[in-house]
Amino acid sequence: MEQKDYMLREIEKTGAIVRMIASKVAGSAHRKGATAEVLYRQTAEDLLYYLEFDLGAFIQKNDDQAVEYIEKIKGFDIENLLMLSTLLEKIAVKQECNTKLALLHRALLILEHIKVIDEANSADHEQRIALIKEHIKKSEPHR
Repeated sequence: MEQKDYMLREIEKTGAIVRMIASKVAGSAHRKGATAEVLYRQTAEDLLYYLEFDLGAFIQKNDDQAVEYIEKIKGFDIENLLMLSTLLEKIAVKQECNTKLALLHRALLILEHIKVIDEANSADHEQRIALIKEHIKKSEPHR
């Protein structure tokens, strides 16, 4: 029972932190001088400080390692993973630098991981996957 209570507290705490970071990103986007790089750096620092989630390391890992990494963080249930994916997508859309594609790929990886672990896939979920794939397609250098 204590273990279950602990996990629920971790999930609630993680959700609150991801929402707080997303709010900061949304607010920063409207501030003068808030470049995409600043938003990325600020988000990476907040994720590391509050959740011990190293965004830079997460991006650098291969897909299997990245999935293992998010699975090790106690508070990432499906809802919190969805919020993290949305956060990465929002930051990526504002980017015009090297991290844009990496962030989009990681947002997509999270959604595809959720699809594997959660049998209750919604049309909304599929639409988000399609939207991120479209962002990736538009962002990739033309060959």
